[in-house]
Amino acid sequence: MPECRNEVMLPGILEKFDMPQVYQALCPGTVAVFNSHLADRSLAKESDIEKMNNLVLTTYKALKRKNAWHIAKVEEQERKRIIISSLMDD
Repeated sequence: MPECRNEVMLPGILEKFDMPQVYQALCPGTVAVFNSHLADRSLAKESDIEKMNNLVLTTYKALKRKNAWHIAKVEEQERKRIIISSLMDD
């Protein structure tokens, strides 16, 4: 099975917005972030994930879409399973 790589590149977006703002703008749509990386491409720490969650979840809660936002650190096999499962649901 090929590696699952789901990266979306929006040229210039981070010159105007930070990632929490991008995720908030996607609300009320469903957004799931697994194994996020920092700007230097290093894997985000639990404290980074918690900070991001607190910033973005406020918007989702305000629009009564709390369950539409999810950010977590997961094992690579679990990440692949989640991605494949979500593609099959569409």
